[in-house]
Amino acid sequence: MRIGWVLLAAVPPIACSASTPVLRTTAGDDTVVPKGTTYRWTFDPVPPVPGTGELAAPPARTFVGVLGHWDIARDDDAPSPPSVYRQDVRYGANDAPRVLVSDLLFRDLSMRVRCRLDAGRVAEGCGLVFDALGSDDYFVVRAEALQGVVRLVHVMAGEEREVAAAPCPVTPRVWHAMSVRTRAERVTVEWDDVPVLDAVDWTRAGGKIGLATMADATSSFDDLEVVAE
Repeated sequence: MRIGWVLLAAVPPIACSASTPVLRTTAGDDTVVPKGTTYRWTFDPVPPVPGTGELAAPPARTFVGVLGHWDIARDDDAPSPPSVYRQDVRYGANDAPRVLVSDLLFRDLSMRVRCRLDAGRVAEGCGLVFDALGSDDYFVVRAEALQGVVRLVHVMAGEEREVAAAPCPVTPRVWHAMSVRTRAERVTVEWDDVPVLDAVDWTRAGGKIGLATMADATSSFDDLEVVAE
């Protein structure tokens, strides 16, 4: 088992609009993650180097912000204190703030994160991105508090297509657990450790992973873990 630390790159805030510019990315020369490999991100400081008291420099495994102001923030309520990863800028109703993990490409996977919906008037939501082939081509599982629903959505050329949805209790300002598992064309989703979606989509083929919010939602994330399967 291999554990990956992460060096995070913040993206400057962008003014709200219905067509906010995003950082365009493609899959690029990504490394296909071998089966059985695990990556974890606690978003906390790297432990000191034994015997030196100095912080170790994490490897350059970065998140690439497609849209949003994503940054580490201190949070005493974090599932694993002291820090969380937060998107804290409010965008327009048609915007989809998201961030992708660079370099790594997953075929089948199990992915899990803790998320908290901190604020939002148009929307309050948090999500897991997977099978991303670029900034505007990806799958996302999204929990939406105002609608009380968990959705599986396929985004192609920036246009959303809902694959499946289920009513769920999505409570703002408390921590939830979201997990996604893929096996060939099958995608299963759990919300707070309860199975909520079991869907089939023959178009999925693997890709990058990441995190997402929606519209004017500000959300926090902690303890992201992904296992290649």
